[in-house]
Amino acid sequence: MTEKSVDVVGVDLGVKSLATLSTGEVFIGAKSYRKLEAKLSRLQYLNRHKTKFSHNWRAAQLKIAKLHSMHSQHEKRYIAQANYLFG
Repeated sequence: MTEKSVDVVGVDLGVKSLATLSTGEVFIGAKSYRKLEAKLSRLQYLNRHKTKFSHNWRAAQLKIAKLHSMHSQHEKRYIAQANYLFG
């Protein structure tokens, strides 16, 4: 019987950590991603009782939109990082 020339490692991409290998090695995602989610949640919570289309509401909506954009950029970056590491 011949031995395998390539070792195979399983990868689990997750939410809590970026990735976990079957060898037990864990790649931790950035904490900034979780901080952005917390900020986004807080801004949406504070904006719920504002009068729609008022100046304060529009300013809050703009902040929320900017945070959504940053959140999606972080998400795309981590997906690209995972593809680079394990793709």
